[in-house]
Amino acid sequence: MSTQKFTFSEAVNFGWNKTKDNLGFLIAVIIILMAVSGLQSLINQNVDLSASMLIGLVFWVINIFIGIGVIKITLKIYDGQKPEFDLLWSGGPIFLNYFLGSLLYSLIVIGGTLLLIIPGIIWSVKYSLVTYLIVDKGMSPVEALHKSGEITNGSKWRLFWFGIVLGLINIVGALIFFVGLLFTIPLTMLAMTYVYRKLLGQTPATTSAPTSTPVQTPPESSV
Repeated sequence: MSTQKFTFSEAVNFGWNKTKDNLGFLIAVIIILMAVSGLQSLINQNVDLSASMLIGLVFWVINIFIGIGVIKITLKIYDGQKPEFDLLWSGGPIFLNYFLGSLLYSLIVIGGTLLLIIPGIIWSVKYSLVTYLIVDKGMSPVEALHKSGEITNGSKWRLFWFGIVLGLINIVGALIFFVGLLFTIPLTMLAMTYVYRKLLGQTPATTSAPTSTPVQTPPESSV
C-alpha cells in the first residue's frame, strides 16, 4: 500500500502559489493551447472530409507534443526551475512511448467501463499517472503502468475525489467568462503534478533561503 499521502488543500495551495509565481508564462502557455484547439476547429469548418482527416492527424501529433511539454513544464516548476516555451516541442525522444502509454491507458479504461463501469473508474485512477512516469522517469509504457498501479495503491478513492475537485475548480474558472480558466487550468495542472510527486515519494524543492549556520571564530594560532 502506498505510504505517501496528500491532502486536497496542500495540493491546491501548491498549485495556486506556483501559478502566482509563474503567472505570465503559464497564461501564455494556456493561450497557446487554446489557440491550437481553436485553429483546428476553424480549419475543419472550411475543408472537406478527406482534408479534415489529414488535418486531424497533424493536430493529433501536435497535441501529443504539447501534452508532453505541459508535463515537463509543470515538473520544472515543481522543482523550482525556470520553464521555457521550448519544452512544448521537446517531446520527440519519448513521443512513441507517450503515445503507446496513452493508448494502453485508454484501452484499459474503455475495457473496464464495458465491465459494468466501476472497473473503468478504478482503472482510470489506478493508471492515471502513466504519462507522468513516462515523461518524468523515461519509463516504457508497461513499466509506467506497473509503477502507476503501485504508487496509487491505497490512494485511489482520494485521487478520484481529487479529480472531481479539480474539475469543479475549472468549472468555476469557466463561469468567470472563461477568463478564469487562464488561472484555474495551470493551478489544477500544478496541483496534479504535486500529487504525482507526493505519491512517488518526493517533496517539492524549497525556494526559501537556506538556514544560516552560526559563524565560528577560528581559534587563535599559536606561535
